[in-house]
Amino acid sequence: MKCPRCGEDSVDYGVISFQLGKTRAINVDVRVCSKCNLVFFERTEKKPGFR
Repeated sequence: MKCPRCGEDSVDYGVISFQLGKTRAINVDVRVCSKCNLVFFERTEKKPGFR
């Protein structure tokens, strides 16, 4: 996936369960840009785990 800030390739750190308020959680894919070091998330249906 490309970085939303600079458009460079990103590195995949894994999937975590992200809390939305007190009762909801979604699975998100944690990614880091290789150029500008932006940490960003993308919603996914994968199960939580790190690579």
